[in-house]
Amino acid sequence: AAASVALHKRWPDAVVINPAVLPEGMSNSDAIAICLPMLLRAGTVVFLPDWQRSNGAKIERAVAAYCGKTIVDYEDLRDARG
Repeated sequence: AAASVALHKRWPDAVVINPAVLPEGMSNSDAIAICLPMLLRAGTVVFLPDWQRSNGAKIERAVAAYCGKTIVDYEDLRDARG
């Protein structure tokens, strides 16, 4: 959630969607069914550190790349932290 706040501070007009805020107890297939349509509407997709540890994030990154989305690693946004 801290990353969402930092991103919103840097880009106040942006809509920040955080798939980690989905209800607890959802199956992986339910979570990805919700996350992918959100990702498809995004212009830029920001990935948190250690995204490689999440199978869902790997799928999201592959879809984002396939669809030509702008992909940014949060670590590269030094000015967004705060």
